[in-house]
Amino acid sequence: MGGTFARVSTRARNLIPVVFRRDRDLVAQCKDAGAVDASTAKPAAVLCVEQDAAWRSLIERGIVREDPPGHYHLDLDSYFASQRLGRRIFYGTLLLAFGAFVFLLMQAH
Repeated sequence: MGGTFARVSTRARNLIPVVFRRDRDLVAQCKDAGAVDASTAKPAAVLCVEQDAAWRSLIERGIVREDPPGHYHLDLDSYFASQRLGRRIFYGTLLLAFGAFVFLLMQAH
């Protein structure tokens, strides 16, 4: 049982950078195409993006917006806010893990 969990955990850890890289690639494609606000929105075909799970995730999180229908643009404010939130979660988790480590270390003595 422990071996299966370790394999799944390793696979999940290896997948995380791929997901973040895919998001960054899609954002870069929108920036490169100049689709950075509603007035410069472009169809997905012009943006050269596959409408896959990563693309749908960006739309669901409000980082890519559809306006007008069938035309997409990058919402830079949402993108930067999402990056800040990710960093806060990372550092908060790191701080919590460090606190737990210190607590356990103090309990050992």
